[in-house]
Amino acid sequence: MSQLYSQIQADYITAFKAKDTVKKNLLGEIKTELVLIEKQNPVQDTDVISSINKAMKKIQATIDTCPAGRDDVLTQANQEKAILLSYLPTQMTPQEVETFLTDALNSGKVEKNMGALMKYGKTELAGKCNMQDVSTIVKNLLT
Repeated sequence: MSQLYSQIQADYITAFKAKDTVKKNLLGEIKTELVLIEKQNPVQDTDVISSINKAMKKIQATIDTCPAGRDDVLTQANQEKAILLSYLPTQMTPQEVETFLTDALNSGKVEKNMGALMKYGKTELAGKCNMQDVSTIVKNLLT
């Protein structure tokens, strides 16, 4: 079992005991998705990060589409976002991603083609940065 998954389970129990409904409900959703994954394969940190990123997208959509005057919804969404951010690894800046990929190319770890570089970036940088940034940087490096 991944360490991140264990941490989410422990925090869920703590939130349940503390009657922190926002955190309990949010972590409960993540746990449910991870239990389904666990039935097929052991849960890895990448699975946990993927589930958290899915939830983050939903929360960001709520924030973006929240009607004026619904401060309660906006406040809860921001609380949920802060909770999930605490589980994600520190995000890399586009400059750090470019440096990482350039070093990989220069050291010969990966071939100088779009597919190989994207595959390498996806496996090595999963959850650490925005994958759209990786795609843009790869295109710029190969032109």
